Amino acid sequence: MVWNEALKRCIPIGWKDCFISDVEADIVTGKTPSTSDETNFGEDIPFVTIDDIRGHYFVFETSRNLSLKGADAQSSKYLPKGSLFCSCIGTPGVIGFAGTKVQTNQQINSIRFKHKSNAVFLYYGIKLYFSYANAKIGNILPNMSKGEFEKILIVYPGETIIRKFDDLISPVFNEIEINSQSIISLLKMRDELLPMLLNGQVNCDLSHS
Repeated sequence: MVWNEALKRCIPIGWKDCFISDVEADIVTGKTPSTSDETNFGEDIPFVTIDDIRGHYFVFETSRNLSLKGADAQSSKYLPKGSLFCSCIGTPGVIGFAGTKVQTNQQINSIRFKHKSNAVFLYYGIKLYFSYANAKIGNILPNMSKGEFEKILIVYPGETIIRKFDDLISPVFNEIEINSQSIISLLKMRDELLPMLLNGQVNCDLSHS
């Protein structure tokens, strides 16, 4: 291990520090379509806010959706499945992945990956950065601009180690994604069947089990 002055901690010999934008440069700040036009909202494009990310590794559904009209009006803000969210205003450091094609509001900066092998590495790199920042400042972080987010310093071990790390960890995240989808399907099924069970439309006969 050797001391890294930029990171203010020891890192393995041969590793270095770098900015997030040195690893993946396609970083997008979200945007909210005009709220005065109701036709911009209410259809099939998930519109991610901080509350939608909290407690989830992957975001499939959101409390509010955009219409195709509203989303297409800001088409440069589309994020493909697998993009990484990070809140930067209000409560900086809430992170998660897009489980489907989405857009976000302006409180969130997101990374669209050119190399998917960087996804889990950057997830943990950003998570570690905010853990250190919270510890230093006492759980109160200032808002971050896109430029400040791009310049977050992280440890960079090199492409070979990142690819090996991805080979080990990505299958775990794939399982989390599959299980998250299953939970959503089961919750929908429960919400549909429970009222029918309570009002007698369906029976739950366990006598033959």
